[in-house]
Amino acid sequence: MRSVPESAMAGAPDEKSGTASIMRRMVIFAMPRVMASGYLTYDCGIFRRVRGMRNTVDGYGLMSRALHWFLAVLILGVMILGLVVEDMPKGPERAGLMNWHQSFGTVVLVLVALRLAWRLVNPLPQPIGNPRTQRLASLMHWLLYGLMIAQPLSGLVQVQAAGRSLMLFGAFEVPRLIAENTALKEILEEVHETVWIVLAVAVAGHVAAALKHHFIDRDKTLVRMLRG
Repeated sequence: MRSVPESAMAGAPDEKSGTASIMRRMVIFAMPRVMASGYLTYDCGIFRRVRGMRNTVDGYGLMSRALHWFLAVLILGVMILGLVVEDMPKGPERAGLMNWHQSFGTVVLVLVALRLAWRLVNPLPQPIGNPRTQRLASLMHWLLYGLMIAQPLSGLVQVQAAGRSLMLFGAFEVPRLIAENTALKEILEEVHETVWIVLAVAVAGHVAAALKHHFIDRDKTLVRMLRG
């Protein structure tokens, strides 16, 4: 008959159970101290980076700031490129630059939609200024959103109404939204040019207001879009 080890008869733990017991004691002993140190709290490095993506009460998060400045540069470039192309004679060079103008305009449309979606799920910082100033700022922001959508969208539909396809950067065809329509194409040409002018004025007003806040009112309106 096989004999039973004395340690087992005495109820002593084997090597594996002893190791597990030691590990449990280490976790129980160490966890409160680790939590107290902040490494596993919301303030630890990885969560700070995630939190920095979102707006706070005092400033804009990284995502809002990145979308704002990237769109600002992109829209300025698209507007300048449109002016350059307008004065060029017809030919391969003009067609190539026009494709860049239309392609980047489509990117603007997508990014504006992304920015609006981000704004809907991510509350804005606490408004600065008196109620009247806040209302004017809100109206200006929504006007800019409307213009930033209307400008590229009118250009895209205008191209398709002319019976042409828009190849995004010469590689990807944008899905067709409308069939060929000469009358609509002529209307959209006027709309596109008019919206360009209104957008340019609105952007200039937006920049002037930001500079006024920074240099005259000396508040944090511009600073929190730069540094959060």
